[in-house]
Amino acid sequence: MAIVQLGSVKNITELAQRLYGLTASDTRVATAVKALTAANPNLPADLSSLPPPTPVVVPAVDGLAPAPQASAVPQDINLLDLMRSVGNASAQIVTAAESASASAPDTTRAALLQPFAAALPALKLAPAVAQEVDPKKLSAQLKVLSGSVAGFVKQHGG
Repeated sequence: MAIVQLGSVKNITELAQRLYGLTASDTRVATAVKALTAANPNLPADLSSLPPPTPVVVPAVDGLAPAPQASAVPQDINLLDLMRSVGNASAQIVTAAESASASAPDTTRAALLQPFAAALPALKLAPAVAQEVDPKKLSAQLKVLSGSVAGFVKQHGG
């Protein structure tokens, strides 16, 4: 399974065509769209609203091979471990936000993000910038993230 950057596509059909090297008239586009939707349940219908570097999981599809350029992440990364790290980090942040405790110090933030930086050298940890955070909004957003991560891990072998 590869992970790619979204790039500039308008919708999941265009994305499927690009990732699997299909033409608009290819009857396999619907199968590719279904697989991409299942592997990336949080992608909105309008992909043009997302930034081009948004990561997208490219699932295996019977009878289709991802186009050669459809891999942006080294394949030796254990994706499930990376996703578990995201889930664990977001769960810890939700717990802290719900307890209305003080913001996590930068050292805690760096420790939580270190697995991502180690897996993706292009990811650079920037120093924390003090900002106001609504704990209820943060908690709600991270619960959605945690649910998405749990679903991904469950679907892909966790």
